[in-house]
Amino acid sequence: MHNLKIHNSFSGKKEDFIPLDNNHIKIYACGPTVYNFAHIGNARMAVVFDTFVRLLRHTYPKVTYVSNITDIEDKIITAAREQKLPISEITTKYTQIYNSDMETLGVNKPDHQPKATEYIDEMVELIQTLISKGHAYENDGHVLFHVLSYKQYGSLSKRNRDEQIAGSRVEVAPYKKDAADFVLWKPSSDDQPGWDSPWGFGRPGWHTECSAMSEKTLGLPFDIHGGGRDLVFPHHENEIAQSCCASASTDDPTSYAKYWMHNGFVTVEGEKMSKSLNNITLVKELTDNYQGEVLRLALLSSHYRQGLDWNEKIIYQAEKLLNKLYKILEENSELLSNDNTKVDDEILNALKKPLGLVPITVALYICTLILPISGIVGDIATNIVRAFVIFTIFSALSSAVKPIFEALSTSSWLTASMQMWLERASRFIVWVIGIAIILDIFGIQIGPLVAGLGLFSVAVALGAQDFFKNLIAGILIIGEHRFQPGDRIEVIGELHGIVETIGFRSTVIRTFDTAPMAIPNKDLSDVKVINHGEMVNRRINWTINLVYSTSIEELENIRSHIKEYILKSNNFVSDPDLDPVVRVVELGASSIDVRIVAYADPVGFADFNRIKEELIFNIMKIVKEDGSEFAYPSTSLYVESMPS
Repeated sequence: MHNLKIHNSFSGKKEDFIPLDNNHIKIYACGPTVYNFAHIGNARMAVVFDTFVRLLRHTYPKVTYVSNITDIEDKIITAAREQKLPISEITTKYTQIYNSDMETLGVNKPDHQPKATEYIDEMVELIQTLISKGHAYENDGHVLFHVLSYKQYGSLSKRNRDEQIAGSRVEVAPYKKDAADFVLWKPSSDDQPGWDSPWGFGRPGWHTECSAMSEKTLGLPFDIHGGGRDLVFPHHENEIAQSCCASASTDDPTSYAKYWMHNGFVTVEGEKMSKSLNNITLVKELTDNYQGEVLRLALLSSHYRQGLDWNEKIIYQAEKLLNKLYKILEENSELLSNDNTKVDDEILNALKKPLGLVPITVALYICTLILPISGIVGDIATNIVRAFVIFTIFSALSSAVKPIFEALSTSSWLTASMQMWLERASRFIVWVIGIAIILDIFGIQIGPLVAGLGLFSVAVALGAQDFFKNLIAGILIIGEHRFQPGDRIEVIGELHGIVETIGFRSTVIRTFDTAPMAIPNKDLSDVKVINHGEMVNRRINWTINLVYSTSIEELENIRSHIKEYILKSNNFVSDPDLDPVVRVVELGASSIDVRIVAYADPVGFADFNRIKEELIFNIMKIVKEDGSEFAYPSTSLYVESMPS
């Protein structure tokens, strides 16, 4: 059984991935609308889902990945008119460019890449089914889906009725029964592309396309549906409504797709990258200056659900990291060969000194054979030679311990601290065994010797209590995985820094003024240590103070708008268990106090400060726009009379 978890946009939670069929995973991701060059924001979806599909292929025996091409849409019609070219020429050209760009980024072509214009018959059939079941209607040459006929509408986006109407991309029109109803089929004029249908010459609505193509290529239900976060509403919400009402279950939205995944936006200075805002960076332009794998790594440099602010710094860091990875691979590539390796060399270098004792050992042995030595003297000489042989062997074993553990560290579960401790312990055990054998050669029994040293050991132990306390504390720190070298830890009010080493007696921590500090292990074992390296999320817990002149309506608006910003921002965790809290909590001495609690992913210190800054700016903007202002401590003086 595979232990794969994915964040399901439908539930808002991270869930165990349980396939519909363990032998065949089916996934669909909404592809590009081909009317212009692809920008890096388009590429993020392709890279994210390509990476995920690669993981699925590694885990499951068969995966079918479908990602469509939208080759009929109003933007395409506009582009064809502006360029004075046939629509088919426009879509063919930019489909080829898109696939070429994605190939440069290391994106494998999907198993199926259906084009909308190839599935018109299936779309017409889907619409006819919806009409026959009472979920769609024709009016003035348009066919529209009646949103009120589907009770589960809004289950994916979690939008209420007003938000659905406000956020919809469909226009309010007289031919609609309800403002939220969306187009399934629209009429085409003579100069627009179209197809004959029961409702006249026209073309499909955007949402209709993916419902028809996903069902035709994968069947219903399928495992995973995905795309950019901007598609959650209305596109994916409308897909669910269409497909569930036509071919699946109206009571179960997951009868269309079981899991939903959405990647975050690529932004420029905090704004979503889009052609309409004219802030795009084309993939074609980037690949002229950077390797595709560098750009791919840059696109994967933040959590796929979080936003990614695109800039030269991100590309530089990705290039630097990639070079470092290649260097590590190059340095350790010899480990994959059966020939003489770097590890072999290190072991041989470590053995040079003990192997240098071999000639001396041989010479001593020859002396015992040549010289006329007998009796007790002969026995002693023979034992010395034997002891020297044992010493040489165990010296070699002790010297080989370090390079062996260093080789294991490159490909094993060993942490740096565990490696160091095991290395030292191994050396100790090797020498204990070696000394025991040497003593036995000279007829010295270990048992009585240990017993005779009992009182001495007690005395030593009493004098070395601190050492043993530190030793045990170090073992507990490593065994409990409290922290590891490289973790940023904090003992509140005492120290804050990066763990460098965990030794037998002390732990070395480099504080942020770069000064290393050796802390006895027992002192770290007996205090509360915050390990920022194991952080699951980062909490913002603020109280803002508003003036008493703020009305209840203004307070409610401020609360609502702050919470709305947090929910829609890609800076914060999307999890119902960690929903943001914005509440009026107290009537203070000089202010109305509003508590704000929100959770971000465990980003670095600099990114967390950026997130806090953006939140502060937006809170200030909201408070001002909603008619209030921040309060400051004040004292009122009441004078009963003034001196004459």
